[in-house]
Amino acid sequence: MAQNSKLNGNKVVRARNSNVQNRKIENYQKELSIRRLKDTTKTQRACYNSKIGNNKDEQIPLENISENQTQIETDQVETFEINLEGNPNSCLIKIGHMKVRSLIDSGASISLLHNKIYNSIKGLPKLEKRQVNLQRVNRASLNVFGSINLDFNMKGNKMNHTFYVDSDMNRCAILGRDWLIKFGVRVYFDLGCLRVNKTYVLLVEDIDIASIVRLAHTTVFKPQTSNICYVKGNKNYTFSSSKSFEISPITKGHLSSQPGLMFANSVAKINKKKTSNANSYS
Repeated sequence: MAQNSKLNGNKVVRARNSNVQNRKIENYQKELSIRRLKDTTKTQRACYNSKIGNNKDEQIPLENISENQTQIETDQVETFEINLEGNPNSCLIKIGHMKVRSLIDSGASISLLHNKIYNSIKGLPKLEKRQVNLQRVNRASLNVFGSINLDFNMKGNKMNHTFYVDSDMNRCAILGRDWLIKFGVRVYFDLGCLRVNKTYVLLVEDIDIASIVRLAHTTVFKPQTSNICYVKGNKNYTFSSSKSFEISPITKGHLSSQPGLMFANSVAKINKKKTSNANSYS
């Protein structure tokens, strides 16, 4: 009898313990549901409890509400385009006695030279007329006069390559994929250089400020100050009809190469005499 009473007593104690555990689990689940409701907004809870049509059992899921709300917020946000400086993608080549800045473009299948550069260098051979159909990125046809085999120098490396002469280019010269393959050139845009014939050539920004504008007079820059720079434009450079221009910095050989001095992106206003005011920060 004593043993039976002990067993019965143990069973009762175990039953009580299991009931307590079940209650704790139920309370914990209730707390979780309350927390989830607190995380949602009042509007979401109202929408969640609302009924659609005459069907009282149909409810709107919270996930769909949050997606719709995010879409509405995205549509209301204004989007602005900002002009930023690109990666270093150009280098200097020497054709005859003239230094020409050339764009390194792996997307161009051939190499191009602007007609004004061809006409400005004396002693070049005549163009070889070729029937070619070249197109821009927007599929507009290029005005090609012909091709020419040019000898040029790149940091001590003498090379000969075929260039197509064009008048509709926005660059002086473009070294395309044919040049990269012919001379086994490796381009390291992340390091800002290329390797040709075991020689490393530095790449700089394709936007060359020095060829467009220069300081009109000597300017003193003090640390942590904002300065207005008076600059003059190059007479040989043709400006568009717009009166506002953006000036971007390049990495070497100019103001940004000085320690602690930065030439920030600026907006310049050009007058009839090609004198501009550019805001800079040092």
